[in-house]
Amino acid sequence: MSEEPTASAQLPPSGEIQNYSLTATTENWFEYPVQAYPHHSDYSGIVWHGRYLAWLEEARLEYLRSIGIDYAELVALGCELPVVELSLRYHRSIQMGMAAVVKTRMTEIAGVRMNWDYRIQS
Repeated sequence: MSEEPTASAQLPPSGEIQNYSLTATTENWFEYPVQAYPHHSDYSGIVWHGRYLAWLEEARLEYLRSIGIDYAELVALGCELPVVELSLRYHRSIQMGMAAVVKTRMTEIAGVRMNWDYRIQS
């Protein structure tokens, strides 16, 4: 039985990354629908504040996947995207059973930093 060589994940050459146009991703919002399930809420039926952070992370990874970037492949290459700063402003709570949309967009790439904007609308 012969073994076929396995393809390893590789990042594109740096020139390709620099020439990549972010027009579509920085001007338009990516929409990620979420649903507030009972296990997301506290005893009063309001979504727990930490759940919003999980939704933001899910939306960011799905956004990247939608433009052809698989986060698992980045990790396999030793490239991760840690969150180093985060600020939230809560305007209105989401109740158990409600549907919402997490909107996200990449606003800037500067060196090794990627800045993101998010909005959660219900």
